[in-house]
Amino acid sequence: MYGLHQSTWANILDFILFYLMQNTLPAVILVTTPKGSPLRYLTIPYLVWAASRFIRPFAPAGCPTWCQTICVLVLVVIQSINFLLIHPLDRNDIVQIAKNPQSLVSSVLAAAKTLVQTRGVNTPWQAKNIPPHALYYSRRGMQSPERSLFLLRQSAIFFWQYLVLDIIQTITVQNSPPSHHTRPLKLEWNVSLHQWVERGTTHLAIWFIVNRLIGDSVYRLLSIVFVGLGEDSPSDWPPAFGRISEAYTLRNFWGKFWHQFMRRPFTSPSTFITRDILRLKRPSLVERYVNLFLVFLCSSLYHVIVDLLQSVPIQNSGSIPFFMAFIPAIMIEDSVQWLWKQLSPSRAQDSNSRKSEPPAWQRTLGFCWVMGWLAVSSTWYFTPMIQSTSQDVYMVPFSFCQLFGMVPMATSCVCSGVLLIYVFEVEL
Repeated sequence: MYGLHQSTWANILDFILFYLMQNTLPAVILVTTPKGSPLRYLTIPYLVWAASRFIRPFAPAGCPTWCQTICVLVLVVIQSINFLLIHPLDRNDIVQIAKNPQSLVSSVLAAAKTLVQTRGVNTPWQAKNIPPHALYYSRRGMQSPERSLFLLRQSAIFFWQYLVLDIIQTITVQNSPPSHHTRPLKLEWNVSLHQWVERGTTHLAIWFIVNRLIGDSVYRLLSIVFVGLGEDSPSDWPPAFGRISEAYTLRNFWGKFWHQFMRRPFTSPSTFITRDILRLKRPSLVERYVNLFLVFLCSSLYHVIVDLLQSVPIQNSGSIPFFMAFIPAIMIEDSVQWLWKQLSPSRAQDSNSRKSEPPAWQRTLGFCWVMGWLAVSSTWYFTPMIQSTSQDVYMVPFSFCQLFGMVPMATSCVCSGVLLIYVFEVEL
């Protein structure tokens, strides 16, 4: 059992109470104290302690959704450090997004929402490269999605995603070896070509199918709840992920295709260090790559915590080598792009003037580069996670496959998927 108490309900209640305090306390401090107040500094140690109470392994099993929930506590700590200390806000800033600027309670709620919603959609602190809403809405003359249609589309896609995750979970459990046959933790690089193809295919499937579905489905469910209750408008919930077609460089993979929930929590401290502490000239190559280094360092340390939550011991975590390896990879990528512009300046100038995507052959080559890098380098990241987790990994709380059988559910998944593409014009 995961938690500090023997009772499941006691653990749930414990988490809810600390979660509410974790969001309420920094929001109250942000609204009621001036920038630079000593109370802001004293708040951070408590937030760190409160989050650390829940950072513990799930034993041999894992639960991605519960892991995401715990990680929210960590992100609130990072956001609090950002908005209380590094780039401080106060009530004068928060009233810009509060529903009732004159109300203290409304300001506190707006501050709490700012701390939790790390992308800052529809606020002055919105993160870069937030994906626009699906073309499905604009094709029907909507500048912003209409509430009922948004809820219908989100619900239909969510239930399909749930079904896909159910099928993946069932297949994984059926094909997993017994826990006592699990191999000791070991990274193997010198393997046959056939094993590399199998490994690379698995890694890409985890990135583009499993991880994307888990993150996107939770996000859609939350959008259904908050928009359905009238707390938010559909415009507050743009897509979590961008389009796969944009992932033809490693920069684009992380900066446009992948979700941007971590962009502000990681770029704020890196920007503070490079500009305010090191006072590096901007723009400059040094500032650019020191910033890149710090962002991926923050990401790697954060994902060590994620590994720990998924039963990967810290000494076996591959998060640091995996994420830090993107720094030289992106530097190589930037160098190749710069060299191409130098060798063909007329084409590069024409492409920049039209602000269009690169030609198809360049994007195809870029996709091969991105897929190849992820397929190989993910060995660091996924192997310890896969080998540390038993077959009892639950991505969904209730299995329709176990109730109705695999064949009927797989058939329903295919048919409903085709229907979603045709009716709701689902985009990849």
